[in-house]
Amino acid sequence: KESSRDQNEFAKLVMKNITMKNGFDDSNGAGCMLIYQSDINLENVIIEDCNGSFVGTIFSYNGYCNLKNVIIRNTTGCYPLCLAIDYNCPNPVRNVSMVNTKIQHSYPKINEQDFPGGGGLLISGHVNIQGDYYGKFINCEFSHNHNADYDPQTGLGGTSVMLLKKNVVVDIANCTFGDNTLSYNTGSLIRISDSKLKIFNSIIWDNSGYSFIIWGNPAVSISHSLLEGGNANVYPDSQSVNLNWLEGNLTSNPQWDSNGENPYGLTNNSPCIDAGTLDLPEGIELP
Repeated sequence: KESSRDQNEFAKLVMKNITMKNGFDDSNGAGCMLIYQSDINLENVIIEDCNGSFVGTIFSYNGYCNLKNVIIRNTTGCYPLCLAIDYNCPNPVRNVSMVNTKIQHSYPKINEQDFPGGGGLLISGHVNIQGDYYGKFINCEFSHNHNADYDPQTGLGGTSVMLLKKNVVVDIANCTFGDNTLSYNTGSLIRISDSKLKIFNSIIWDNSGYSFIIWGNPAVSISHSLLEGGNANVYPDSQSVNLNWLEGNLTSNPQWDSNGENPYGLTNNSPCIDAGTLDLPEGIELP
């Protein structure tokens, strides 16, 4: 679906209790929907088995994107989702909310050598215009995603879960990042450029590469979370970037219940039990 690119008001798209699958695009768009200047609301939705020449599922320029109880899985494209700004918009808005959402098994573009991508969703603001560029992720799971990018100039690999850039502010609470992989281990789980990120009550474990690659002038804070490798697993390094390693963080095995119905649930001896905090940013309400 493509709509509202040249209008000032926001179109509104609401979808509930639906499955969308087998979408396909070969024109540098998206495998499920391409939409401009819109308020997107998806609830109890599954998007699966979509193949996009650029974005696997949703390509959204400007507006609001609210996902609740959504599963996005088995997609191919440079990104599973691209939530960005149209540079021709004089009053850009980029606001993202994902609650109880899973992004799983996102893979690179098929038969692509230069920019295969895969894995990481993109959230971007505007480099020149200050605006409302905000994202929050609550009780989400990012697992089994794979990125195949490599930059020969820097020697760095791609991003397996999340790319944040151009003045976005993102809060992550009660989220799980596990079994995300890279073709090149010089890549990262999350890449941040000139943006702000706060992480609370989350687990980052058993992923390829760095936890974070940090560029430009970002600010990253991590509190009451478990990160494999701790604050040492950061590029370039935690001493040369604005990384705030706050109280309550852990680095030991989270003891996931890998043989249970929920492989990322916690066993009784997990160090993460009762190790979180309720001191969260305004607007973050735990389910």
